[in-house]
Amino acid sequence: MEPLIPDIETLQTGRLVLRPLTMNDAESVVRICSNFEVVRNMLTAPHPYTLADAETFLRKVTAQGHDRDSYVWAITRRTPRGDAGEHIGTIGLHGNWTHHHAEVGYCLARHEWGNGFATESLRAAVHFAFTRTSLVRLHAGYYTRNPASGRVLQKCGFTHEGLRPRMYLRFGDWLDLALMRLLREEWNPAAPPASP
Repeated sequence: MEPLIPDIETLQTGRLVLRPLTMNDAESVVRICSNFEVVRNMLTAPHPYTLADAETFLRKVTAQGHDRDSYVWAITRRTPRGDAGEHIGTIGLHGNWTHHHAEVGYCLARHEWGNGFATESLRAAVHFAFTRTSLVRLHAGYYTRNPASGRVLQKCGFTHEGLRPRMYLRFGDWLDLALMRLLREEWNPAAPPASP
């Protein structure tokens, strides 16, 4: 089975536009990742988070052409005209194309938590993965101290696969990692990608 790896596309939902990141997003990435509550739930983001950190991240995700291994979008509020507005987070699919699977990762600005934007973004990314690429499996992990992230995954059809106790040491705390997965045949395409 040959991998199908199309170019990144802009995705639209009811309230959001997911657009490719650019180097111009450096300041908004810093604004999002400067909050310790955000980066403590990410595996590698440093704290404090600097402009140089954002530029390094953006250089990596914007340099990929057709031979990409990842798709990473800026999550933006949709304006009344339907354009991409305020940048409030990121979401990505990080692929292993030989085996047709990808890891899902996302983060949202702290002031946007609880609005359903992570679920809305994830539904759009899953829809893209299973309708535009050859991916057959998506997986994600979340720290058990952050059960809201687990609820986002469950709402999007992901199933619990297991638990890895004390998987990571992050900012002095041992973190337990819950593992989730969604197979193409388990995905419900009737679930609207636009609803939170």
